[in-house]
Amino acid sequence: MYTFPGETYHGKIPTGCTLCAQGAKLVLFMTGACLDNCYYCPLSSHRKGSWHKWANERRVIDKEDVLAEARAMQALGTGITGGDPLLVSDETIEYATLLKDTFSESHHIHLYTSGTLADRTVLGYLEPVIDEIRFHPQNGAWDKVSLAMSFDMDVGAEIPVIPGHREEILSLAAYLDDIGAQFLNLNELEYSETNSAALRRLGMSFSSSSNAVMGSEELALSLVNETKDLDLSVHYCSSRFKDGVQLRERLKRRAQTEAKKYEDIDEDGLLVRGEIEAGTPERRDGVLSVIQESFERDDDMVEVQGTKILTSWAAAQELREMIEDTDIVFTIVKEYPLYERIVVEKEIL
Repeated sequence: MYTFPGETYHGKIPTGCTLCAQGAKLVLFMTGACLDNCYYCPLSSHRKGSWHKWANERRVIDKEDVLAEARAMQALGTGITGGDPLLVSDETIEYATLLKDTFSESHHIHLYTSGTLADRTVLGYLEPVIDEIRFHPQNGAWDKVSLAMSFDMDVGAEIPVIPGHREEILSLAAYLDDIGAQFLNLNELEYSETNSAALRRLGMSFSSSSNAVMGSEELALSLVNETKDLDLSVHYCSSRFKDGVQLRERLKRRAQTEAKKYEDIDEDGLLVRGEIEAGTPERRDGVLSVIQESFERDDDMVEVQGTKILTSWAAAQELREMIEDTDIVFTIVKEYPLYERIVVEKEIL
């Protein structure tokens, strides 16, 4: 179980964040469209402004894609995001209802929105299926957060920490505390292909070891410390956490259901296997004969794809030593266990 560093929070960590740390939250991206045009929005170019949906890295064609992805990663909850999911509020409510009906009321759902489109009507429809709502209030329009406080869901704000905005963030924290909101999540400001030019124009510089904006983390940790006297829970989420903990744990969960018998799961949640490219059917059959003669037969440990043989990485290493034919290529492959698998590393033996 991941332990949040003490300097990164005070109060109670939101349930949605706790499940994210376990890699147990499905990310349901409802739309890349948004009425707000934040210069620091880090959405990628193929998602920003798009009306397509995604469940983690899987493009959603129909509702079964969402359920299949949730099952594949053994999801205990879902984070609904965008863009602004309230631009497609009917579909957002429909998908949230589907998840609750399929996986039970205990399936925790949090929703992230700017709040621009939030009103008493839409919040009323969200109430039965949303456990936690996170506002990124625009232009000081904090009243939408206050409006949500009259509904039965955990209410808070989640914002990027922009260097130079200390006083604005402290004012928001004080406001949230005054109205009795549960939490304020502070995200490390990240740069991407779509926002880097705007951030550079404002004089910001970027980390060479991550996609973080320099100065954001220092300000965030200072804000966590400065708000300790508030009843409001304040939590800082770093770029390193998203990649090094949240993503890795989610990969591990998905790998457990996706791994074939001949694939191992490494400490980062990657699937590891051996590949033997024979080049011709004759050489392939020769390799299969060696496998038959040298190993205890287990059909689940060998998969044939044309002239290629997939097996365990250990078997591939042993066969490399046994077979002297230099036209046969032996490789150890590491892949992300995603819906569309992505090769991370290939090592030729």
